[in-house]
Amino acid sequence: MKKTFSGLILLTSLLGVGCSHTPSKTDLADHSAPGWVTETPSSGLAFFEKSQRQYEAEDGVDQALAEAKRQAFSHLSIRLQAKLEKWSDQALNNLAFQDREKAMPYMARLLKQRVQAELPAMDLTPYLTPELTTSQVFVDQPGKQVYAMVKLPKTALADVVQAQATAMAAQLRDYLDVSSKGSHLQQVRSMAPALPTLMAYQRSQTLLADQFDRAPVSESAQLASMFDAQFNRLVKAMVVRVDAITRETEAYDKPFKQALADQGYNLSARRPDVTVRYFVEPQTSGTDEAQLLTDVELVDVNGEAVSTLSEVYAGQGKTPELAEQAAIGKLSHDLTDSLVMSTYQYAQKVNEVNFNR
Repeated sequence: MKKTFSGLILLTSLLGVGCSHTPSKTDLADHSAPGWVTETPSSGLAFFEKSQRQYEAEDGVDQALAEAKRQAFSHLSIRLQAKLEKWSDQALNNLAFQDREKAMPYMARLLKQRVQAELPAMDLTPYLTPELTTSQVFVDQPGKQVYAMVKLPKTALADVVQAQATAMAAQLRDYLDVSSKGSHLQQVRSMAPALPTLMAYQRSQTLLADQFDRAPVSESAQLASMFDAQFNRLVKAMVVRVDAITRETEAYDKPFKQALADQGYNLSARRPDVTVRYFVEPQTSGTDEAQLLTDVELVDVNGEAVSTLSEVYAGQGKTPELAEQAAIGKLSHDLTDSLVMSTYQYAQKVNEVNFNR
């Protein structure tokens, strides 16, 4: 290519971003510089990023242009990754709000929150490539500077998010063989490994609708809805029985059952999925500040311990009874935390062993 660059060279390219000193409009007034050299375009329909490079000799122009476009694309990728992470957080918050609106049991919400907290950020790297962008370049021959700007249509970013949703939809099928046998707790644990994939899928779907006004990916949508509804149903159906170890401890049955019921647990007389065997010994009496020494064991239908707790819980209230109720309330929440953690750790182990995830 003949190197007589005193004006504008516009190229449609498949490379990307960078950044350096941006010249003033006065600097380039005599060189027919396009407007984007001094002021990056802004549009709700596309994302732009620019870069510049200096060259020493005319035979270095092509290399400088290529480097400027690569740097521009790199900077664009970083900026879009940050934007996508912010949008993803908003999508997860929306999903959490929807769960609260469903009056979902506390354990189900807490387990989902735990999964959300550990959910990997959406990674653009496998999907966002230079081939998705177009670029423009300008060569300022007197100043021995080259400028490059890359452009990514917002629809292309939506395609990237949709590709991730499709990937998660396909991955969700790995969990079609989850067990539907055993107690409700056993079935909840069997479904738990699917939750990270399910929530990544729901995140992508919500992001597509909220940020790109795009219809959800239909592939596996019914399966995802079924997984979600079944998980919520199983947690809600899980029967919990409270079993005091000593006669003195039975005095705490009523406040303990009430605290568990307030979290949405099913305390019916049917065969329990989880038995809470507990011992409580008050460390104070007759005051508005209670301290209760507790030992608790969560046991499944096979008599195996799911988790254990041994703590002193403090509570305050206008009466000794209310103070003890406050302490029991803290105990009941810790029980759920413990059950959620054991279920989450089980799910992690299954995913690591079976899917290397």
